[in-house]
Amino acid sequence: MIFAVLTAFSTGLWAQADPGASESRAKKEREIKKYIKELEEDSLMNTTSWSVVIKNVKTGETIVERNSSASLSGASITKLLTTGAALSTLGGDFRYETELAYSGEIIDSTLYGTLYVIGGGDPTLGSDYDKFLPGIDSVFSVWKKAVNKAGIARVEGFLVADSRYFTLEPMVDSWSWDDADTYYGTGVLGLSFFENKCRIEFAPSDTLGKPVKVISVFPEIPGVKVVNRTATEEGRANRLWLSASPLHPLEHFVTGSLGRQRGKVTETGANRAAGLSLLREFEKYLSGSRGDMNVEYAVWDTYTPEIDTTAKKNTILKYYSPELRTIASVTNKYSDNMYAETIFRTMGKLLGEGDSRYDSRQVELAILDSIAPGSRTLNLQDGSGLSRMSFLNGRYYSDFLMEMYRTDAFADFFESLAVPGGEGTFKNTIKDCPTRTNLHLKSGSLSGVRGLAGYSQNGGEMLCFVIMVNRYHSVTPISARLNPLLELISEY
Repeated sequence: MIFAVLTAFSTGLWAQADPGASESRAKKEREIKKYIKELEEDSLMNTTSWSVVIKNVKTGETIVERNSSASLSGASITKLLTTGAALSTLGGDFRYETELAYSGEIIDSTLYGTLYVIGGGDPTLGSDYDKFLPGIDSVFSVWKKAVNKAGIARVEGFLVADSRYFTLEPMVDSWSWDDADTYYGTGVLGLSFFENKCRIEFAPSDTLGKPVKVISVFPEIPGVKVVNRTATEEGRANRLWLSASPLHPLEHFVTGSLGRQRGKVTETGANRAAGLSLLREFEKYLSGSRGDMNVEYAVWDTYTPEIDTTAKKNTILKYYSPELRTIASVTNKYSDNMYAETIFRTMGKLLGEGDSRYDSRQVELAILDSIAPGSRTLNLQDGSGLSRMSFLNGRYYSDFLMEMYRTDAFADFFESLAVPGGEGTFKNTIKDCPTRTNLHLKSGSLSGVRGLAGYSQNGGEMLCFVIMVNRYHSVTPISARLNPLLELISEY
């Protein structure tokens, strides 16, 4: 035993004092600094504003620090602040709750009354990420079994989507208009469905110059009107643009043109009436081939007048979302803005004075400050980074990453990040780099904005890094300059 202890101790000393490993790290550090110097002299980078901070997580040593106090847009790397704050406070085990209930009378398996779907903020209901989260059929099969067990096979009356869990704020005021009405700019709802987006299938007209044809809408949106301002042209080009104004939830605008030779195409946009879609798709699932429901739909939000709250509700089922660690992982790996904004608003509702964006900002900043003091140097306008008014600085961000390592939530946080070659936005990044799997990171991009942040773990060494570039002209040359830096970081 004494021999084993001495051997382990001497092995540990050797590992700590290994001159080969130390020299290798010193060499990589020189290479990183040399490359940063080359970037400073690069004619393209001279037209941008950019910042780089690289630190040793365990020792706190700064490897590189360039322009670290500059306030820059980081785009979707903002999501790491939001998910890190939530995992640190709500915990990885946190789940959202959705309730099914009814009021009225059940006679011969028919409910004469109201079937309620009461939202609890779950952003994953009927998820399109069905490789990681329960899809529409998975959710509805559980719901249908519970409804049938309660003695209900059909409904005569009302289906109600209660979306009052979150205050209705249909649009983030600092989002660009052309972002806010897209599939990646869907809003936060107390009762969400299919990530609050829809897919509309189009086909070219048989006649040149005529509008394209609307083939189908999924999920179905009762009462939707597609305002068609398009034309069919020669060729195979697809120039269709689909949008849904937050001010007109049942109107979808499609503009542009579609080549006659292109054939059918599917465009994805925001669904501002996701509660209606949930009710319609659930009704179809419940009735199956019978299609014998006789119901009216109602969606309740925080501004719905004259809601009857006196009816006695009987709970059918309390349905729970996947754990927050799983939701955070999908949020970060696939950069889902709606998930990030929902987590953001959840912290405001559960940990602060309310769930407005203002309240949620105050809560997240306070949590961040408890992890790494100095969060008031951030201008945080949302939880996802889609706002062009959200400004970060490398000095605070790197401190946050370093201090997250010391929290109990770090394992969940670290696992939520993408690995090059794995699932998510880095699947095809730096393919030829043998050490790329050392990286666990998040990217962010808006027009003229590129952000990269995360960790590199190589054996016992771990670096954290944040890279932000603003006001560049094209993503291709910027990626060509930043990818070699990622490779060098992964080799350290």
